[in-house]
This record gives sequence, C-alpha cells and structure tokens, in this order.
Amino acid sequence: MPNYKLEGTFRAYGLDGTIQNGTFNTIYSADSERYETIFGKYHAISLHFPDRIVQAEYQPPPPETLELGALIPLVLGRFDTSDTIHSIKPATLFGRRARCIQFETVNGRSRQSNEICVDEEQGNVVHWNVGEDLVDSTDYSAFEGVLLPAHIRHYINGKLRMEVEQKFSVIDGPV
Repeated sequence: MPNYKLEGTFRAYGLDGTIQNGTFNTIYSADSERYETIFGKYHAISLHFPDRIVQAEYQPPPPETLELGALIPLVLGRFDTSDTIHSIKPATLFGRRARCIQFETVNGRSRQSNEICVDEEQGNVVHWNVGEDLVDSTDYSAFEGVLLPAHIRHYINGKLRMEVEQKFSVIDGPV
C-alpha cells in the first residue's frame, strides 16, 4: 500500500451526561507508523519502527481512547463454534439493502442473542449488535481496495457512548 493517513474526530458520551471531543491521526508508511491522539488533557504521540517504539512521556490512556482503538478503522469479527445462526433476513438500514444474520452464542450455560447486518451490495458490516455492544458503521468508501466507514456510532446497553468520523488519504511523496 502507499503511504497514507487516517485522521478523524470522536465524541465520547459519559455515563454522567458529559460530552468530550477528541481527535486522532495516524500516518502509515512502509517502515514506520505515527500515532497521535488528543482527548481532553490527554495528548499522546508515538512512532513505531520495526525494531522500536518512541513516544512522548507516557500517560495512562483514558478508557475512551482504548474504546476508540477498538472501533477504528473498522470493527471485524468472525463466527466460531460457539455461534449458531438462526436466520438471515433482508432489511433496509441507512437507506441501503442489507442482510441481517440473527445468531446465538453459547458458552457453557451462557446464551446470548446477537445480530450482524451486512450491506447486500458491498458486503461490509453496517450493524453489529453483539452482547452489550451495538456498532453502526455508515458512509463506506473504497480506499486502496478496502471499504472503510466514514462514520461509526457505538452504543453500550442501548446508550450512545461514542461517535467517530474518520477519513483516509494517500500521502504523495516521502513521509
């Protein structure tokens, strides 16, 4: 892949009703990666090389930045032997035709009903409702042959927890 940049903004909704905004950007090149995240008083920069990591003074990351890291650039999952698919039904989500897979996950005595919806035309996940997490990913566009969402909304137990907007761009020339 060419050198490229992922940049975006996010908004975290606290359980106490507070709202806090942040930004992130990552530069990927053939031999290094640069990560920067700003969230309130938290400001982290790190450079990743094949043989070492260089970073500014370490600050423990806020939980919101860890949540962000699990959502970007996109949410991936897979079915395994603990999952039983019950049905696949047509639906319309975010103005597009989709197929929604209803399945159950069984681990020992624990049973959990879940649903994942996939855009019928493009094949990307647009709705992920697994356990207490619901993730809606919209406005996909192709970047270097991969479909990536521009908007992500994460809910926990039905409450909006985080909104993310991200964009990808090719970097012409050396990093």
